[in-house]
Amino acid sequence: MKKVFLFLFTLLLAVGIVACKDSDNAIASGDFKEPYEAYGLKKGEGGLSEALYYKPPKAIAFQPFLLQAFKPEGVALEIEEFALDKGDQATLSIDEEIVYSKDNNRMSTGYVTAEVEITFNPNKEGTLFQVNNEVASKMVHQRTGYPDRTQGEKSYQGETIYQIAQVDVPGFPSAEPYLIFVLGQKGQAGNAGLILCRITGVKR
Repeated sequence: MKKVFLFLFTLLLAVGIVACKDSDNAIASGDFKEPYEAYGLKKGEGGLSEALYYKPPKAIAFQPFLLQAFKPEGVALEIEEFALDKGDQATLSIDEEIVYSKDNNRMSTGYVTAEVEITFNPNKEGTLFQVNNEVASKMVHQRTGYPDRTQGEKSYQGETIYQIAQVDVPGFPSAEPYLIFVLGQKGQAGNAGLILCRITGVKR
């Protein structure tokens, strides 16, 4: 009997822990609504980007899930969801080592580090965020018997841009608009990559 009770107690405790974890999600907490639902749109019919820009929410939740740099398919990110009310600021940190190509005696590896400072400050002119970043990226080529060769070193510091747009990424739905932070400097050609985020909830 004691063993059965102990098993049930352990099971309930585990379920409780999972439930607590789920409640960290903005929508699960009840404070946020799914973006399409919040704006009265059907999923996949379009119009969400425009709604967010011209009828900005009071709060937004998003989760970075992919770094698109060096490889077109991108690199999966394990970063917790951000939930920001107006005036809130958050910092998104990236430190990734991406093997671009590899064979028996050669390997090319891309490196990206970034600190992205995001302030949610929506207005009716269509601005949602102010974004600053500090970024460094490079590609290192290694070949057996030869010294390492570094290529395409870039570093940026200052204001950058964001977009809400549909992006073609292998393995992910292209009809869904993503929140995208560009790693680079506003007004300069080229960048060090893109951070794609799912918009997980809004408060109207």
